[in-house]
Amino acid sequence: MADGAPGIRKAQKDLFPGAKRLMCWAHVIRKCHEHRKLVPKDKWNQIDLDIHDLQLSFSDSLFQCGASLLMKKWSSDTLIKQFQEYFYDQWIIKLPLWREKYEGAGINIPSTNNGCESLNGKIKQQYTLRNELHLSSFLSKIEQMLHDWSTNSLLNDFVTKPSISTTLELISIKWPNSIDKISILHWFDSWYTVPSSNSLIAPAVWLQMYQQQQQ
Repeated sequence: MADGAPGIRKAQKDLFPGAKRLMCWAHVIRKCHEHRKLVPKDKWNQIDLDIHDLQLSFSDSLFQCGASLLMKKWSSDTLIKQFQEYFYDQWIIKLPLWREKYEGAGINIPSTNNGCESLNGKIKQQYTLRNELHLSSFLSKIEQMLHDWSTNSLLNDFVTKPSISTTLELISIKWPNSIDKISILHWFDSWYTVPSSNSLIAPAVWLQMYQQQQQ
């Protein structure tokens, strides 16, 4: 996983042609925010929400259908035409690898490379002091880093699962009893559509739209 730098894309393609290239989601949304000036202020919040909703797709086909529907939705509003053209050209045509980093693109792996970039920042701030070092000097810094990180791992417990508060447990217990079970629809196999807390469309309508896109 990385950003959209041409050099990184080419190196990955040449060295690992069979690997699935993942685009850092944080880079995508950050670039979209930089182009928000193309959109009237009163329309940006909805566009931002649309992009985030698209990123929550959990399969290739669902993402492609969602992107198609989103372009149709945006094309009906001439005031956001410039942003629609930018988004389509940059994130659907030029950088199709963005399509491969929605939530369902890689199960149980991060959506961003923030962890690597954060570690890189610590190396520059605490060890190299943002100086370019000769290899011999850098090797001693690597030894120091490994010692510090190994020591810290003994002092700090490694968390293998998130902590769940009593309040959240209580909410999860109440949720099955409060939801409208008629709105839970069978999709396929063991998949079901469940209405969200703030759903804009009914599950039946969403399912019908999805099935029409599949035809």
